[in-house]
Amino acid sequence: EVKQIDVGPKVGSGDQSRRYPIRPASSRNKTVSRTGTWSDGNSSVYGRVYRQAGSGRIGHAKVSLSTAEFGSWVVEVEDDGGFNFAGIPSGVYTLRTTETFGYKDTYYNPEKTLAEQPTFELKYSELKWVDIEVEPVRPYRRISGRILDEDGKPITNSKPLRVSAWVQKPQGYWKGHYRRISSSWVNEDGSYLLKELDGRPVYVQVLYWDVPTKDDVYPPRFHPGTFSRNAAKLVTFGDEDIIENVDISMQRTGGLVLEGLVTDQKTGQPVSEALVSIFHFDMFFDLFYGYSDEQGRYKIEGLGEGKFIVHVDAVHKGFVKTRKRVTIEPEAKKTQLNLTLRRSVTISGRFVDYEGNPWQVGRSDGRAYIEGKPRGSTGRAIRYPNKYAPSHLSEASSVSSEEGEGDYPSTDMVFPTQSSFLLPAVMPGKTLFDFHPPSGKGERVLKILYQGRNILGTGLVTEPEQEIKDVTIVIGTPEHLERLRFRIRNSADE
Repeated sequence: EVKQIDVGPKVGSGDQSRRYPIRPASSRNKTVSRTGTWSDGNSSVYGRVYRQAGSGRIGHAKVSLSTAEFGSWVVEVEDDGGFNFAGIPSGVYTLRTTETFGYKDTYYNPEKTLAEQPTFELKYSELKWVDIEVEPVRPYRRISGRILDEDGKPITNSKPLRVSAWVQKPQGYWKGHYRRISSSWVNEDGSYLLKELDGRPVYVQVLYWDVPTKDDVYPPRFHPGTFSRNAAKLVTFGDEDIIENVDISMQRTGGLVLEGLVTDQKTGQPVSEALVSIFHFDMFFDLFYGYSDEQGRYKIEGLGEGKFIVHVDAVHKGFVKTRKRVTIEPEAKKTQLNLTLRRSVTISGRFVDYEGNPWQVGRSDGRAYIEGKPRGSTGRAIRYPNKYAPSHLSEASSVSSEEGEGDYPSTDMVFPTQSSFLLPAVMPGKTLFDFHPPSGKGERVLKILYQGRNILGTGLVTEPEQEIKDVTIVIGTPEHLERLRFRIRNSADE
């Protein structure tokens, strides 16, 4: 796929220099090595590395771009397999993957030539999207085993239990963190099978994979049967295609304990029905949880040592979601962590089109966020609803993978009807709005009205426990906006 981007008017006939400005050669990826002298340019190559047949992105590959004129440039791909080389000159290049464990080095070869080192031409001011599809050195490996209860018997009818294979990321922004590369539900007879493994050593873990509603679930466990990741046994492949009998023994009690009080920051009173969940700061999907009781006390056992993020959700009681980091030491049987929750703001309203008629949200998404705080500061999130929250608030309950701590500065919209919205548990402060209508129609937010003012660019200054109603979000196309302006001008003339 080739895209031409105009960044300004052309100076004259045949002048291509304004299409994309000349700039120094650069890459958003980490450079492993770079040889030769790379001239400034206005062309770019970017894309992703996939497994064979596009069945998944490869996050541990390296990509090499080379040319006889400038030299060679090797970068590490990002976690999603993405890479880019920007500001490079036009010319003839070779592009290939290299040093990708478990996979063959693969050249980008769109013409399907038989050349030993196929090349491609990059034109002046061209942005070229590239997919590199790699294949494994040998057939994918598998791991099988059983999940056993405290008596050593297979756990049957265990649908919410899920087994995952984890590897530590060798590169990229999340270097050192763990990534799940294969997962499987536990079968009714207690067995499981992990497929499409590329041969890297993995940790195998089983956990309760469902919304946090039950009180007697098994905590996450690592093979062969430990709460501690440090004590887990790494499963290493030899020449075999499948490793069998990788069993995991489960246990509902034991391990290390995290406990404490959840209180109202304003009054100091206990907060009940707060969902307190915990996960390794470098793993995320090994969630476990507990709830605070009438005295605000919570207790989570079945933990191993390590660094964790604790997430607290009492949105249904009018509190801002928050998170806090904690280190659990192996020598401490119990770790105390008290948590305070801040009173929140509730904002609600409706959607209309440019003529004032109800507008249907469809597959839209939106949020409110605090000025000065990064919109993405809550990181990647998964839905993880508090069991005490009413159903219309369940979409607002999610857990973030962000390493930081403190109150969540952004809140996702929920839609009680197709023409209304609710922002529960918004962090107090200067609140701005971010809303995206479904793509395809060219629609966007034209205005956000509150008490006769357009607050689209200015937002609202809110206070704890404030309830703001009757916010109107006007949706339309740029053409609709021009019609509105035309009407306003005509009204002023009259």
